[in-house]
Amino acid sequence: MRRPTLFILIILLMAGGLSAQTSSVSAVFMPPSIFVNSLNTAQFDPVNPENQPLLTSLVITNNTNTPFRYMLTLNINWNNVQMVSQVRYKSKEQLQTSVTLTNRDFINKNEGDKLYKPEGDISFDTIINSNPILRDALQAGNFPDGTLTFNFKIEPINADGVNPNPSDFVTVSFTVTIKNISAVFLSYPGKPIGQNPPVINLRPITFMWNSVSSAYDQPFRKYRLIIREFTPAHPPTANSVETDGRKVYEGELTSNVFTDFLPFQDNYIYAWQVSTGVFTESDALSNTNDSSAETAKSDWYVFRYVADTETSGSFSQLKAALMMLNNETIQDTFAQGYDVTGAVFYEGRVYTGQEAVDLVKDLSGKEIEVELQDN
Repeated sequence: MRRPTLFILIILLMAGGLSAQTSSVSAVFMPPSIFVNSLNTAQFDPVNPENQPLLTSLVITNNTNTPFRYMLTLNINWNNVQMVSQVRYKSKEQLQTSVTLTNRDFINKNEGDKLYKPEGDISFDTIINSNPILRDALQAGNFPDGTLTFNFKIEPINADGVNPNPSDFVTVSFTVTIKNISAVFLSYPGKPIGQNPPVINLRPITFMWNSVSSAYDQPFRKYRLIIREFTPAHPPTANSVETDGRKVYEGELTSNVFTDFLPFQDNYIYAWQVSTGVFTESDALSNTNDSSAETAKSDWYVFRYVADTETSGSFSQLKAALMMLNNETIQDTFAQGYDVTGAVFYEGRVYTGQEAVDLVKDLSGKEIEVELQDN
């Protein structure tokens, strides 16, 4: 009985060894993906690739001791729409150890230093005609929101341009996530400048805003918040808000919510604005948007601060209502010394005072999930 068992074990080991064999070629994109707020169609010019910004590098490596030429097969998708299909590039030289290509090499209709002229259509007309929605956006000058994916198949080829072993290849992808942004929208507190400033009596005051690109924001996304103070005798106007008054706060934030005990004065008027850098394809390989030439700014919002000692009662009621939810996370948070700000944000609206208390009380007896965020 032992011999058949041993024989089967040897067969399994041999099969495992065969399946573990690696391809004679490997490849990696650096970086494998980028995020932009704007992608200009003119930057993807395959006729004049030298004008393209550098978006990524493709490193192809020979895993054997024998040099060979290689072929790249490219498919480009926008979301689920295939824009470019089966465009093939053959190398001009044999791959000795490794070679580095960039998007200027493969978004290219011409013969280059490393690759022959491609077989297949990578023209701008092909991209435009792939989808009517895409066509309208591209003709306007920019790619719409979505994800561009460059899918490559890379394989060794012989002198006849054929892969002698069809199973010997590697696939690799590069993605560009596009989330256009043109403005930042303020939510709370206040109203657009020019309107009667609403009275705010909370302390601390929680500032809240959003931008079109919030769902795709990266860890390096930064917002700049500016708060200016004006006396009751000299309220701000659209023409004076940026130059008059006193700057109370200016700082960079990575969240779209800000709460702090700022030195607000009773009956003074405060104006605030938020701005953020806009990433274009030229900023794609940067890890920060500090150097972005483009900036998206919100309108100015204004409010009047009134020091109201009576608000402490509603704060206590709100805290009591939260404690009555019997949620362990909420209770632990209060135990660590945190307190309520007096404002509850729900479905784009801000609730304060008794409205906030009633809103929290409505959650009593329901299953809730609490997530803490560091703002």
